[in-house]
Formats: sequence, structure tokens, C-alpha cells
Amino acid sequence: MYRDLQETLIRLKDINSRGGIRGIRPPGPTLKLGVSNPTITEMKSLLNILGFNLNTSNEFDYAFDQAIRSIQIASLTKDDGILSSKDPSWAFFK
Repeated sequence: MYRDLQETLIRLKDINSRGGIRGIRPPGPTLKLGVSNPTITEMKSLLNILGFNLNTSNEFDYAFDQAIRSIQIASLTKDDGILSSKDPSWAFFK
């Protein structure tokens, strides 16, 4: 898992050095396992560009939860799989 995080961080730094990716606006409500929200589709598409292999439904499913936890770990924030606009991990999607 640590190796995956290192590879993800390398991809993120490369994307950031080329100007980054268009940001995603926070959806308002807290996003967590079991929630559906159109913003989740955008977030999954972004994560797929970074090498994740997620479906692009609008549901916060188990695979998306694991991807969010990976980002939270890489961001050195609490890895609870919960995202709100106040969560430091949200900066990843801005």
C-alpha cells in the first residue's frame, strides 16, 4: 500500500508541475460511504486520470472510499473516508 501511495504522489506532483487539473467545487453536504452526489462522478473521473480504476457512478462506494482514504493518508490527514468542504483533504480536488 505504501508503494501505491508513493506512486500516486509522484503522479500528483507531475500533474501539478504541468498546471494541475480543473478544480471541483465542494458539493456542500458531507460525502461518505453510501451517499450519492453528482460531484462524486467528477471526483472519480479525476482519480481515474491519476491511475485509480473507479466506476464513474455518482455513488460513494467502497472503491471510492478506499481511494479517498489513500488521499487522506498521502495528505497526512485523518483517514476516515469522510469528505466535507472543511476537510483538509478537499484541497486535493480544488
